[in-house]
Amino acid sequence: MTTQLVYSEKFNQHSTPSHPENSQRLTSMYTALQNTPLYKKLEVLEPEPIQEALLHEIHSSEMIEQIKQLSKDTLSWIDLDTYICKNDYQTASLAAGG
Repeated sequence: MTTQLVYSEKFNQHSTPSHPENSQRLTSMYTALQNTPLYKKLEVLEPEPIQEALLHEIHSSEMIEQIKQLSKDTLSWIDLDTYICKNDYQTASLAAGG
């Protein structure tokens, strides 16, 4: 059996350098993994965006619309710890689809 890893370079679009959750964190982890013998045994899968109908099973329509609207801007903050980057709706759809 092969271990699969869902990964896309597009995940790095969710980033602001001033926050601990930024693309450098993902890049560092992925690079470290590539430098191990385990990486050659992995099957890396490119995710497909989740269907919006499935999002509605978990999130409210209001929340989905809020994220869509906020991700049209360059950078928005939902609260003191949660930020939305431009195109984050698409990035999050890929992550959820994975």
